[in-house]
Parts: sequence; structure tokens; C-alpha cells
Amino acid sequence: MSLSQSLDSYHSLEFDAHLTMDDIILKAVQESYELTESLEQNDGPNSIKEANDLLINILSVTSRLGDIEKLSLHSIPANGMWDIKNILPIWLRDISARRKRYSRDTFDEASYLKNLSLLINTLFRFTEKESYTHVVDDATRKFHSRIFAYLPEIQLEEYIHACPDFPKPGILFRDIAPLLSDPEALRYACFELARRAKDADIIAWLDARGFIFGSMVAHILEKPFVMIRKKWKLPWETVGTDYSLEYGDNSIEIQKDAIEAGKKVVIIDDLLATGGTFLAAASLVEKVGGKVENLLSLISLDDETLVSHPSRKSLAKYSIESVLHYDN
Repeated sequence: MSLSQSLDSYHSLEFDAHLTMDDIILKAVQESYELTESLEQNDGPNSIKEANDLLINILSVTSRLGDIEKLSLHSIPANGMWDIKNILPIWLRDISARRKRYSRDTFDEASYLKNLSLLINTLFRFTEKESYTHVVDDATRKFHSRIFAYLPEIQLEEYIHACPDFPKPGILFRDIAPLLSDPEALRYACFELARRAKDADIIAWLDARGFIFGSMVAHILEKPFVMIRKKWKLPWETVGTDYSLEYGDNSIEIQKDAIEAGKKVVIIDDLLATGGTFLAAASLVEKVGGKVENLLSLISLDDETLVSHPSRKSLAKYSIESVLHYDN
């Protein structure tokens, strides 16, 4: 397995543990302090452990940014050990400039790649591993047993209220307001969506509650997002379609130049019922050149009447995932 493939497996665990890139960078900062302390105390075994922990997080960030293939990771510096205390400030400065966050520095890709290669190669000398892939694979095995230590004990079902006879008699409405009012529950829900959307190039939101979850997922994944809105809400040239809902009819539009041809798009909404909105949205994404990677909802209503609806049946050609399922 290649280094990139090993890192893909590791990233899946990071999403399982609900870790953002900011979380990983923060972990790297802490581990750098611990590594420096171990080196100052001549604690060889702990230095090896901390070097491994720091290296895997730096490799993870580098891979998420798409820079792993640009590095020279096969030659070890011949000029001795670089002062570890100097490594992290330079890396943090470069990463901030690379991400255009919290930095006034101009991003210099050549300098960034040179410093990053030196950092990674220097740390690798401490790990006592045979290859970078061994570093990642070993970290992956350890991570499997630690995932739940990162997660809060949240049952999302407890934050969804059932409201009978709304918006009309006979309808059991699933109210997400309690979920939205609890920051930790909302973050948990959005990470569960993000785990299922991580392979997308673009996140598309559905008007209106899909905006809540889609925007947070796009932020977590650091992916671009596209709006699919009700008719007359978007400027410039648009493509639109009409469709049927559980309670009536509607029209939605997307900007014609919103998606580059061939890009993989995950469409997010809060609820899957008859499937009419998702079906219409998927058709719009395809009309402007996108490839529908996944249809993703927080809640799926799976009672027999809805599942047998013609629009819901027409969604069978797409990959569909939901976090919560209700059959009544």
C-alpha cells in the first residue's frame, strides 16, 4: 500500500473521531512540546513515541492539503539533527500562509515545501521506522482503539422531537430545532454528515435547512460549496427545474457556472422524504456538468408510503446515505 493510500485510511479514522484539521494542528503543537521536553531530558523511548505522534499529524495535514506528492521524502538530511524547537514555529507560519488563515505572510510554495520536507525527514530519523508508510500504518492500528475517547456521548435521536399533525393532520413531523440549539449535538451531527461526504470535490446545499448542515460540512472538509435555491433567489444565469413535494410543488435553481465539469458533488439536505427535492437537485447538478457522488441527509423517513413514492424510487440510481432513519 502506498503512503497516500495509508493516509486515506488514517483520514477515515480522523473523521470517525470527529477531528478537524485545526484539531490535528493543535495536537501537533502539543506533541511538539512533549517531544522537546523528552529530548531535553534525554528520554530516548519517549522521544521516539512523541516523534511518531508528531510526524503522523504533520503528514495528515500535508496530505489533506494535497501536498504530500510534492515533497521529497526519500532523502535524510546529512547535516545532522535540526533543532526541534525551531521546527514547529516555521511549520505553523507556513501552514497559516498556505491556508490563508491568521497570517500576513505571503505564501511561498518553494520555501514551504523545502521547510516541510526538512521537518518531516528530520522527525522521521527519530521514529525508528523503516518507511513513512510504516509510520502511518502503525498510527492507524493505534488509532482504532482510541477513537471513542475523542467523542462526546451524544445520541442524536434525543435531539429530534416528534411533532404529530404538523404541518397538517396525519403527518408526524421530525423537528430538528432541539438539535440546532445544542452546539455539541449540532457539531456531532455535522461530523457524521462530513464522514459520509469526505470524498466529494464540492458540497451542494439545498434551500433552506440544508444550508445549515451543508455550510458546516463544507467548513469541516475545507471544500467549496454551491447553493441550490428556490426560484428567483439566485442572480446571474441559472438553470432551474420544477418538482413535486409531499405537500405540493416547488421550483429550484442553480447558477449555470457553479460547478466545474466532472467535479464530484455531494448534495446535502436535512430530510429525505419523497425524494422529490433530491431528485430535482441531482438533475440540476448533472445539467451544469457535475457528477453526483452522494445524496446525503440528516434524517431519512422510511415508512412504506414514502419509500414507494415514484420520486424516491427514481433515486435508486444514486448513492444515498442518512445519519438517522425513522420508519414511522
